[in-house]
Amino acid sequence: MKSLHTYTPVRIALPFICGILSGFYLSTGHDPFVYLLCASIFFGALSVVSVFLGASYGYRWLPGVFANVSLILMGFLTVLNINDNNKKCISKIECLAVEKALICSLESKPSAKTSYSVCKATVIAGLDSTGKWQKVSSGIIIYFKEDTSCLTLKYGNRIIIYGDLQPIREPSNPHTFNFRRYLYERKVFHQVYLEKGQWLLTDISSGNFIYVIAGKCRDAFLDVFRNFKIEGEEFALVSALLLGVTEYLDSETRQEFSYAGATHILSVSGLHVAIVYAAADKILFFLKRGKRSRAFHSVLIILFIWFYALITGLTVSVVRASLMFSLVAAANLLRRSSWNYNILAVSAFLQLWINPFELLDIGFQLSYLAVLGIFAFYQPFNNLIQSGNRLINWIWPVIAVSCAAQLSTSPLASYYFHIFPAYFLVTNLLVVPLSGLIIYLSIGLLAASALGINFSWMALPLNWSLILLEKSVELIQGWPGAVIRNIVFTPLQVILIFLSIISLYGLFVLARRKWAFVLIGSVLLFQCISYYQQYKQLNNNQLVVYNISGHSAIDFFYKKECVFLSDSLLQKTKGKVDFQIVPNRVINEISLVNCVEIKEDTIISNNFLWKNDFFVTFSGKRIVIIGDYMNAGKGEKQLQCDLAIIHGDS
Repeated sequence: MKSLHTYTPVRIALPFICGILSGFYLSTGHDPFVYLLCASIFFGALSVVSVFLGASYGYRWLPGVFANVSLILMGFLTVLNINDNNKKCISKIECLAVEKALICSLESKPSAKTSYSVCKATVIAGLDSTGKWQKVSSGIIIYFKEDTSCLTLKYGNRIIIYGDLQPIREPSNPHTFNFRRYLYERKVFHQVYLEKGQWLLTDISSGNFIYVIAGKCRDAFLDVFRNFKIEGEEFALVSALLLGVTEYLDSETRQEFSYAGATHILSVSGLHVAIVYAAADKILFFLKRGKRSRAFHSVLIILFIWFYALITGLTVSVVRASLMFSLVAAANLLRRSSWNYNILAVSAFLQLWINPFELLDIGFQLSYLAVLGIFAFYQPFNNLIQSGNRLINWIWPVIAVSCAAQLSTSPLASYYFHIFPAYFLVTNLLVVPLSGLIIYLSIGLLAASALGINFSWMALPLNWSLILLEKSVELIQGWPGAVIRNIVFTPLQVILIFLSIISLYGLFVLARRKWAFVLIGSVLLFQCISYYQQYKQLNNNQLVVYNISGHSAIDFFYKKECVFLSDSLLQKTKGKVDFQIVPNRVINEISLVNCVEIKEDTIISNNFLWKNDFFVTFSGKRIVIIGDYMNAGKGEKQLQCDLAIIHGDS
């Protein structure tokens, strides 16, 4: 076991992360200056004590305490400061929005939806009550209603909008995706709906020139693929794989990759940057000989990585991976160990120092857990099989990497998404090599196009590889039992699973027997919580009325069964049901759903629910459902009930 002194970056990053978490969950709404004053007093007192007593052997722990407390407070105050600035920004823009005239700079091109187009923008100025423009900086989401002219807008365009800013609402149904919190973490606080004629394009563009160049490069590369006659699903896949452009992917393809355990292929992230890093390292192998050429080799690799990040749009996931591999290249240049926990700690610290809200991002969490798992478990897994067979020596490392990454990410991924892809090993054995091949072939096509070579037959290998990838994923996700669904963990259970994984590492890799007691305790406590959850499920008895615009939806839960009363149109609209209703059923572990239309002549009679006409008896309560179908005669009757549910225009 190495000394803790060799992991100084880890020892710096961990207390800083703890401070950020305390800022998220323990902040009170007091002015950050109060905390800063208290911290200064504490630091002053601790500094005095450290100076006078730190030299003594008995008080050698004081400098460490001072450093850790300082890092925790730094993380805590960083979050509080950002939250305070956000509140001031929201207050200012809401005052300026009264005049309904705002100048916005577009952060993305409008994306066309069914009946509207949407884009992200930053409000940079607003008209105040005196008729003067006041500077402000606040993110908003703009919805253009049935206006195709907005599709000509580009990143960096400045437009003047005339509309009512609306706050982004909290989710109206239990356990649905919290879009408001998601946008708040990205400094987007309001939304606006614009009719045709409520916006005006100005002659000024204010986008970051780096992002402008990135957008132009990306569009040029997409045109290259079009010129080589790569179309349809193949075009959508290569756009996502190489450039991170996912707007051409349909929902069915996304779902297939998710069920097969290959979602990470569709978003440019660590895997893609690793492939680019490996390609650059191989191409520049001749620069590894001399000391100066080795330095040049590392610099060129870093430049190559960031050029790739640039053309993919400098998304958060790509920047995260590029930073990590740049640190790897820098470590190789300095002749330091590159594949260790310190690289991970430095990368995480830098990102969280810039934006602590990254810590709440699911992609950030899963990305770092995957790399952490590979660092910890790849070598032990890879050493399990030593063979002279070349095929086994090629296949087994891929399996070892997949198992290491899956082991470290599965608990959190299952907690968030409630599914587990059973055939992830088979999928990764196919899609990881294929995705690498596709990236190399794509780079080859781009290079050929740059040299003026544009023969359509040159794209055949890339097309065939894309078709093979698509068909392989489609086949695997269709196998029986491909997806384990409705996995429900409590936060404490997730922590216990990770504690068990750490215990396994300590027990088998570090050979420390004391970890066996931690493992046994974690498993027993996990099982106790599972039994308690099952007991709660046996007493599950809920009535849930959902808030879905234009629809009526009521769930009656009894143990693991559910009767779903709704209008016929909603039952045919699978997307709304999956987004607004299914998450609550998953959390409540509902396995049997009986869908019934909510109308007067519907009769239901089972072991927990009785319905006749517009009366319902459930859990000993008499419920009346008042809807449009109740005629005047029935409406005049005096109804005796415990609960009345009103739906429609009643």
